[in-house]
Formats: sequence, C-alpha cells, structure tokens
Amino acid sequence: MSKIFENIDSKNKYKLLHSFRADTYKFKQNESIINTVNENNVLCLITKGSVNLIRNNETGNNYIVERIDEDNILGSFIYSINEIDFDIITNEETEIISMNYYDLLNYRGKNKNYNTFIKNIFQVLSAKTKENNERINIL
Repeated sequence: MSKIFENIDSKNKYKLLHSFRADTYKFKQNESIINTVNENNVLCLITKGSVNLIRNNETGNNYIVERIDEDNILGSFIYSINEIDFDIITNEETEIISMNYYDLLNYRGKNKNYNTFIKNIFQVLSAKTKENNERINIL
C-alpha cells in the first residue's frame, strides 16, 4: 500500500499541511477518537499507530468491524459512522492529522508536492476500496 506522504520531504509535508489548516492529534492507547473522526467534511490521516472501528449492536454487544492501521485514511465520508452505533478506539499511541477535505480539494497554492499528495491519497483510497470489495466477495 502506498504511504500518504510518499515522495514528499518533511519540509514540504509541513508546508502542505499548514496550507490545508491541518491539525495533529495524539491519543493514548484505548482512547475513543470518534468525535475527531466523525466531524463533517473531515479527512483524517493515521500517521502513527492504529485504531479499531467498533460496531455497537442493538443487544449491547460490540464487535470490531475493521482495524485501520498507520498510513490509512478515516473520515465520515469513507465510513458511514455515527456516535450511537460506532466507536473508534486506539490500539496503541496513535497520531492523526485532521483536515477539512474541501480545503484539500480547493487548494490553489503553488506547492509542487500537492499533486503527489493527492495521488498518494487516491492510491490509499483505491487500495482500501479493493480490500473492502474482497471482503464483500468473501462474505
């Protein structure tokens, strides 16, 4: 799977994130991050650690729907989640970069790494879609 910041040096990575008004959040192990991820129009990049997407069913039982690892993407537009039926819990110390995806899509700056960043995001999303389609076929 492609890495989100592949072929982008640290200096340009931080310039890009600043342009998108991105926020970095650090979480401890077993911490709920549903409020951070479930905001409207937010794209979250897991840059360190991993989380479990947990479904809470009608009988009060919880089960892990998916483990989402480092260099992956979360967001309310990717997963149809709500705070009543789902929770997202960190498996370890986890770092997430959160940004408004409209800021990302409407970027008009001149950072030469923007296209590389967008390409990397699409590669991650494409791999995620392929993985989910394989799960559906198995089920």
